[in-house]
Amino acid sequence: GSEGPSRVNVKVCGLTREHDVQLACALGAWAAGFVFAPSPRRVSVQRARELRRVVARGTLAVGVFVDAPRAEVLEAVRDCRRDAVQLHGNETPEECLGYPVPVIKGLALSDEKDLSLLDRYAVSRYLLEPARTLVVNLSRSADDLRAALKQKTRYNCSVAQKDGVAVSFVSGDDADWDR
Repeated sequence: GSEGPSRVNVKVCGLTREHDVQLACALGAWAAGFVFAPSPRRVSVQRARELRRVVARGTLAVGVFVDAPRAEVLEAVRDCRRDAVQLHGNETPEECLGYPVPVIKGLALSDEKDLSLLDRYAVSRYLLEPARTLVVNLSRSADDLRAALKQKTRYNCSVAQKDGVAVSFVSGDDADWDR
């Protein structure tokens, strides 16, 4: 078929200053990420609340957590008006359930077999990152990689290949981001 190009949603993460939040929104970011995990870019609940005030309408405010207790995540959702949470640690599929906002699950992939992890989580979206080195068969075309990813999941996949590097973007277009 003659499918048009997939839309790539960009989340600008690690925002700590109002100006950067405003710039990300003005440039069309789909989401603004605020890190609550240990990091040089970590923000306090109070700072996240202040930054939330400048997130433009139409841009999601996402709280990023790594192995945080559920109570901490729920507090940030409530107190900082997060539109979604990104769980980027070793959370089990069960630990990703039951949040009042959509959940983005961050997964580190070490090879193509790790794609089977996508079938285990009932989340709204995935953020896929290579572990140290993502090993994929680069002799495959971008279309072949896209088909392989789509076959493994119910998600639409965009794959770009340049200079021996394959990058995949996986989107959950069937997610209800307005709830």
